Amino acid sequence: MTDGIDTAASRVDGSGTSGTRLFLGLTGQSGAGKSTACGYLREKYGAFVADSDRIAREVVEPGSPVLDRIAEAFGNDVIVSGRLDRAVLAARAFSSDENTRMLNRIVHPAILERCFEYAGQSDASVVIFDAPQLFESGLDAYCDATLAVTAPESELIKRITARDGIDAKTAEKRLARQHSAEFFERSCDFTVSNTDKTGLFRRLDTVMAELLSGSGPKRRKRKAIPMENNDKYKDLKDKLFFSPKHVAETGSKDDVGAADEYCRGYMDFLARSKTERECAEYFVARAEAAGFRPFAYGEKYAAGDRIYLNNRGKSVIFAVIGKQGAEKGVKIAAAHIDSPRLDLKQAPVFEDTELAYFKTHYYGGIKKYQWTAIPLALHGVIMTADGETVRVCIGEDDGDPKFVITDLLPHLAQEQMKKPMYEGVNAESLNLLVGSRPFKNDPGSEMVKLGILNLLYEKYGVTERDLFRAELETVPAFKPCDIGLDRSMIGAYGHDDKVCAYPAFTAIPDGVIPEKTCICVLTDKEETGSDGPTGLNSAYLTDFITELCESSGANPRQCMSASECLSADVNAAFDPGYPDVMEKRNCSYMNRGVVLTKFTGSRGKYDTNDASAEFIAKIIKLMDDNGVAWQAGELGRVDLGGGGTVAKYVSAHNIDTVDLGVPVLSMHAPFEVVAKSDVYETEKAFRAFYLSD
Repeated sequence: MTDGIDTAASRVDGSGTSGTRLFLGLTGQSGAGKSTACGYLREKYGAFVADSDRIAREVVEPGSPVLDRIAEAFGNDVIVSGRLDRAVLAARAFSSDENTRMLNRIVHPAILERCFEYAGQSDASVVIFDAPQLFESGLDAYCDATLAVTAPESELIKRITARDGIDAKTAEKRLARQHSAEFFERSCDFTVSNTDKTGLFRRLDTVMAELLSGSGPKRRKRKAIPMENNDKYKDLKDKLFFSPKHVAETGSKDDVGAADEYCRGYMDFLARSKTERECAEYFVARAEAAGFRPFAYGEKYAAGDRIYLNNRGKSVIFAVIGKQGAEKGVKIAAAHIDSPRLDLKQAPVFEDTELAYFKTHYYGGIKKYQWTAIPLALHGVIMTADGETVRVCIGEDDGDPKFVITDLLPHLAQEQMKKPMYEGVNAESLNLLVGSRPFKNDPGSEMVKLGILNLLYEKYGVTERDLFRAELETVPAFKPCDIGLDRSMIGAYGHDDKVCAYPAFTAIPDGVIPEKTCICVLTDKEETGSDGPTGLNSAYLTDFITELCESSGANPRQCMSASECLSADVNAAFDPGYPDVMEKRNCSYMNRGVVLTKFTGSRGKYDTNDASAEFIAKIIKLMDDNGVAWQAGELGRVDLGGGGTVAKYVSAHNIDTVDLGVPVLSMHAPFEVVAKSDVYETEKAFRAFYLSD
């Protein structure tokens, strides 16, 4: 021992040489100062530190295979709400030496693999494996040298009690379960004493000088670290593995600019079109400006003709007639333009304690509590007795009043907060606050209600009776906006599914005649099951295709059997805040491109279209050939997830169909988030599909 350093020269063997990358295993007792030592080596020597304690927590994150294996070995109740219950595991794993070894056999290989992975991602010349269980895990065998940090036991106890807020007796028990200082001095190539920081840093400098200069003991012969063979195996891994990457890694700077520019148009569309009626009107106006004309039954169309069918102002079909006959099939992109919302009931207006409200009925799948205490707007139409259509849009312009559904203050919500979240807000309590002033201060009952109805009559000429002939929808009054300091994402209401409808429309061929007829159908009622005449569970799409076929002498059944459809719908992006609901290998991620969803449904693939391998292969080749970034996805873990799209209604007509769309965070919330790069890749995907043979 010289100046607190034990070099243990006789234990270092091998032919390590100066100038090669150094892998140093650092270990020691609790409280010895391992983190302090690592911090100093990182700052002074640019060392990369792989913290095995942190990694040990990472490898048992919800959804990880290690967590599944722990549950198999120690019982499913070691997992609570998807997360590891460390207290329960500790009680079982440390109840016997065999159980401890079993846990180590499960966890240690995963820790080593992650340590090597992180080390491989760094180009630092010094890599430190910070590992209290350096020898138990076998990590020491991959080190050029091992270094222990020690301190007198009295100092260890003092540091542990101050750091962890425990008493000295508990600290002593913790140290008794660990290796002694003598063990580390005997087992490690170097040992440095940490009685003060200045001395510790000086001793670390001495050790590093010996290891880096080659003047001291030679480095030991160690096992090759797997990541050191990256060059050898990289080509094989690139050939055999499929690992979707961030679009920024695979695209160009021009793609980033193009995505930002494209999404400016998308955000403008979102701001103008919050309901299915507004979407249909927006797209029809753009289509007419681009040369589309209304579809006429019985008319014969030629290649290059651009037509549209407006279905009751809530669904629209756009078509560009292709060069090939209809018997060769058509290309269909089908998206929906309705989103979860709150519809006004047919008799909505009421007054309670001099406050006026509108009663609502939620539409689609929502979390009811998300709709309270946010600014809301009212959109829709009212039909008058003489057949006039009165358009309503209140709450979108800066000068407009907004509406709100009130909520309890936390001080009085103790009972509410004890309930499950889905019971915290009752559906019949989703009442829209619309006024509080009585009509001309006249005495009498329901004078505030009278004041509200009078305002509606003055502005729109409607009475309470007319509201029975209305479709009025409550939507968030938020405007679309950039999300993130880098402005890489978009926050808005209604991404599901307008984020697929917009690129499905804008990708329609313009200035070129496609080989096959291209059809873009933007439909209604998907959020409630696609029923009704404007939903795809009706016959309006197949009737349209049949009319096209019959006008040209083609067989409609032959046409549909040869047709292909991209069901343009979103998928749930992986959210690190809620990892336990996803299976990481098979979910979609933000910024990795379009999501190819082979099936939706729930549990045992019930209630879904399940695309064939042949059709999936064709679409994947199409994406690859056209440089479209894509990934696969499913809607949550098998026994948790579930959902549907229009795919099953299209495929029911013998049309090959698969879901393709954008990954979304906070799906079905009043404010959803998407990545601009994914939106742009989706437009590229639809464009490639329309123009393919």
